[in-house]
Amino acid sequence: MKNINDSDIQMCIDTPEILYKYRSLSGDNFGFTRDIFLKNELYFPHPDEINDPFDCKIPPSFKKISKKLLIDKITEIESKPDKFKFDPFVIELAKNGVISNNLETITETLQSKYNEKHLQNVGILSLSEEKFDIRMWSHYSNSHKGICIGFNWIKLYVIFNGTHLHADNVKYPKFNQYPVWNPFIDDPQEEINKLYFTKSLDWSYEKEWRIVFPEKGGTAQNFNPNAIVSVHLGCHINKEHKENVINWCLQRKQKPKIYEITKDEESYSLQEKEVKY
Repeated sequence: MKNINDSDIQMCIDTPEILYKYRSLSGDNFGFTRDIFLKNELYFPHPDEINDPFDCKIPPSFKKISKKLLIDKITEIESKPDKFKFDPFVIELAKNGVISNNLETITETLQSKYNEKHLQNVGILSLSEEKFDIRMWSHYSNSHKGICIGFNWIKLYVIFNGTHLHADNVKYPKFNQYPVWNPFIDDPQEEINKLYFTKSLDWSYEKEWRIVFPEKGGTAQNFNPNAIVSVHLGCHINKEHKENVINWCLQRKQKPKIYEITKDEESYSLQEKEVKY
């Protein structure tokens, strides 16, 4: 189990107690969703599998760095190799940018290198504060025919191994501009926040929280069985799938509460009622 430090404790304090994962039950998704209940596995897709083409692909910018500052930074990095974990390719690229006196020319190449090395294997687990969002039920739960699973954040977060795990809520810039990041100026945590935890304002309704797992992209990871605390059945779920989900819950040692989502009779909103099983 992951060792708990002060930042982990603060993360648990600042996070909603329950976060939600919307799931479809159609096609191959049926088996993947079943594995959440019967194998205690959650899938960490890599960025290329995510439905936002901008996600984790914000290009670096050198607009706020001068030639002198870049030269000083290269000198500092090369004099303290244990402190700065830069790819030698990036350093060489920066030197070429200084020599050519055109820093902007290295941006595209650097982004390509970054995507190749850092994004290919990173895994991202997305969750939401919302369980009644009509759009997410439509997008991620097969037009309300699927389910939404409630996870206790503390029990979910602390079980995953790896000291390089990152978790936080997603930020949505008010003016919908890229956050400016520069590998020669930003500290590692700031760079992570800008690349992995920033999305377009268009996605703000999702109120997303995510766990970023280096080297785990495209893999399923086991989680604490006690992390699942509730299951919410979509208002258009069919009888067979409803019975499947209830059966999966019955097989769990700690049985989560089950709720059935229904349409409100007087407004464009969703509500729920508990299902006894």
